[in-house]
Amino acid sequence: AKEDAEIEREALLAAIERPESHADVVSSVVLPTVQHVGTVSFAMAGTKIAGDAGMNVVGCGLIACVTTLGGGTFNSLLFGAEKRGVGWAREPQHLILALATSIVTFFAWPHILNERAEQELRRMQDAAIQASWVGATLRRAESL
Repeated sequence: AKEDAEIEREALLAAIERPESHADVVSSVVLPTVQHVGTVSFAMAGTKIAGDAGMNVVGCGLIACVTTLGGGTFNSLLFGAEKRGVGWAREPQHLILALATSIVTFFAWPHILNERAEQELRRMQDAAIQASWVGATLRRAESL
């Protein structure tokens, strides 16, 4: 009976201490990466919308955090996880990432827009020059 208990104990330990599988890699690497990418994306979107509405950096940070963390907070409160606290209060790295992304986006976005506008203006100028050259060439050819 003692040998049977020892065999059962070893089998249970082997089941508990299983080797690392592909699912472990996915849950330890891929899912946190997707969470961080989502946090950055939503924080950028919230900051851009708030900045376009004329908010300052504090307002943009607040909107970015609500955009990024609001759905998970609502879900946690709706399904009774408030006893343990919402996710961003237990693990504040998402809150910190959202705030940092918001600040960077707030100050970088106007420069990105200016650069895009300048590129578009150069493209339009090149198209106008090319069109005027082609038009002038065609008019000269018709007059001959």
